[in-house]
Amino acid sequence: FVHGFNTSLSWGLSQMGQLLAFAKFPQRIRPIVFSWPGDLCGSLSPAFYTVATKRAHKPEIRKAFTTFMCTLAEAGVTDVHLLSHSAGARTFFNGMNGCYESGVFAIANRPGKKQGGGGRG
Repeated sequence: FVHGFNTSLSWGLSQMGQLLAFAKFPQRIRPIVFSWPGDLCGSLSPAFYTVATKRAHKPEIRKAFTTFMCTLAEAGVTDVHLLSHSAGARTFFNGMNGCYESGVFAIANRPGKKQGGGGRG
């Protein structure tokens, strides 16, 4: 889950927890939250939306997301379903571009890797 604008890590975790509780996902689903600095100034955050969306496109965010996905791939995870909210979609697309550029998906699809099952087995 990639949270949106004006959302702290703790609130993003809470949103993910609510989604899991209400949606009754199967136990094989392993929730993970990718947090980015979209919560700028507390109650003043709405005035900084443009700044936050520019942050979502920063190279540092791209690198962090790419490293995150690479770590999952190297751990054997082959099935990933991503959900992003609001400006988190900007972070997601920035990060996915980094994944394509660095060949992360080639790591996940390496010969000999068991496909399916979230990388368990």
